[in-house]
Amino acid sequence: MKKMAVVLLGVFVVACGGGDGGGPVSLDANQAQTVKTSSTDTVNAGVALNQLKTNAQADEPISKLSQIFANASQLWSTKMQAEYGSGGNPYALNEAFESALTDGCVTESGGTITYNCNDYGYSITGTVTVAGDTITLDLHYTGNGVSFDYAGSVTVTDSSIDGNIGFNYQQNQGGQDFTYEISIGYNGVVLVDGCPTGGSLNVDVNVDVTGMEGVPAGYGAVDYPNVEVRFGPACGDLSMY
Repeated sequence: MKKMAVVLLGVFVVACGGGDGGGPVSLDANQAQTVKTSSTDTVNAGVALNQLKTNAQADEPISKLSQIFANASQLWSTKMQAEYGSGGNPYALNEAFESALTDGCVTESGGTITYNCNDYGYSITGTVTVAGDTITLDLHYTGNGVSFDYAGSVTVTDSSIDGNIGFNYQQNQGGQDFTYEISIGYNGVVLVDGCPTGGSLNVDVNVDVTGMEGVPAGYGAVDYPNVEVRFGPACGDLSMY
């Protein structure tokens, strides 16, 4: 019995936003540690996709997709807190649910891994394609009033990752419509013993929400600042922009 762990995200939305400041973000000690941990975890979770080259049905790389977006969301949240004091603060819910990927619902042929899984009212469909060092994601999850998609392409080895992965989450329950989109760009990131020492990581977030308590009717998407984390040259060296 295979399992795919799914972390749901919620968002506190306030009417603040704006452009990027251009220079490095000033972080306190706690924020600096959060950026270091979250950015490293985002990179290593992406690099785990490399396992699919030799084990098409490996559980770990797919389960780590949720970690990529949870950690990237935390980076965005930290920048918002550092520059604006509050707002646009995503958080992983305390509860997570698992959708069973039963034996036989994941197949592989010619480098394409196909998911056609349905259990307990949840559905996971789509493909992961492996071509040399490039892995392309096109996965879709639906169930219990929510849906989300993973899409993108990365070139990955055990010590490097380059490319983009996007995540789109939608919820429509009880008159509440919520869309959360996040794009993660790995820009020539290199690792030494699991520690990023070069390249950069970009995070771009868009939120649109209506019908939720405390949010005005018709509240549109907020233009939040993008995030860039630059790594190196030594392990542990990084800066947020």
